[in-house]
Amino acid sequence: MKSGQVKYRAREHRSGLTWKLILPSQCWHCGTTEGLSRRDFNRGVRAFDAPLPIATGTYGTAASLWLLAIVFGQWWAFNLGVLLILLGSGLLWLKSWGERVKLTFWTCAAHAEELAPPGLVSHDEDLYLFLPMEELAERARAEVIAARRREGKYTSDMPVDRSASEGRPPADAKSSPTPSVESALPTRLPGTRTELPPLKLAGDEEDPA
Repeated sequence: MKSGQVKYRAREHRSGLTWKLILPSQCWHCGTTEGLSRRDFNRGVRAFDAPLPIATGTYGTAASLWLLAIVFGQWWAFNLGVLLILLGSGLLWLKSWGERVKLTFWTCAAHAEELAPPGLVSHDEDLYLFLPMEELAERARAEVIAARRREGKYTSDMPVDRSASEGRPPADAKSSPTPSVESALPTRLPGTRTELPPLKLAGDEEDPA
């Protein structure tokens, strides 16, 4: 599944609640680029808002209550676990929404009948598409990266100083002279320490006799 996974970002491929994805112009199975026909899929996927805390908080607590009911015969714990399962399912449904995914595949005549809709998962403003062939997934990932580079999303915002790589001093090197060693030393010397008289403890006084 990892080799066939392609990740799409919402800000690049989603308009409203609709994803529009066009796969590379090659047969999804054999990779040929001749005699291709277009095949469109329109699928729905459900997106959730913070599903992990809700699921672990409700389903995990319910599982602990059911274990308590089985071991000690506490049926109130079993009923409370069922109530938590229903509560967690309701919260997940309320904090979710449906999204539409429009997919465009290309196929040759020999593999047109074998093409089936791929797997889809929506998570954290990203859409994960699981393609059946590893070669098609590699080509799709390469096209996504190339599109981001064309839009300048991989360029650094910091200016690059090429003078260091070319062996030349920077432009402002003449205006700012190199400080000497004497100027780098501190001009004020630390003050001398004054010796304090020794402290006398109880019993150290001399006998007046």
